[in-house]
Amino acid sequence: MSRAHDRDAYVYRIVLNERATSRRRRWWQERPTAELPERPTLRDTADLSDLTTTVQAAPGQLSEPHRRVIVLRYYTDLTEAQTAEALGVPVGTVKSRLSRAVAALAADLSLADVPGWSPR
Repeated sequence: MSRAHDRDAYVYRIVLNERATSRRRRWWQERPTAELPERPTLRDTADLSDLTTTVQAAPGQLSEPHRRVIVLRYYTDLTEAQTAEALGVPVGTVKSRLSRAVAALAADLSLADVPGWSPR
């Protein structure tokens, strides 16, 4: 039997090659450690309640067309085309309303203290 027809040898060679390749790769996954990292401290629930109220109230300060676009685009995660179809307006109108609504939210000083908030 020739080497070309020996399936077991072929499979064995593949397994060896894959093992050698995996050994050369860097390991980016978890590693055991003797000391666990500190857990993040929980924030006061009153702070979280105030934060939630602030974020939920922010779109309420926008005009009705701008609020609709923000809700459909970001809250319900529709595309710009789907948002345009739902509102019955062109895609360009959706884009301009989104731009103006985000600019208005960026100028809202009550959102300045929200962690992770960065206007576009």
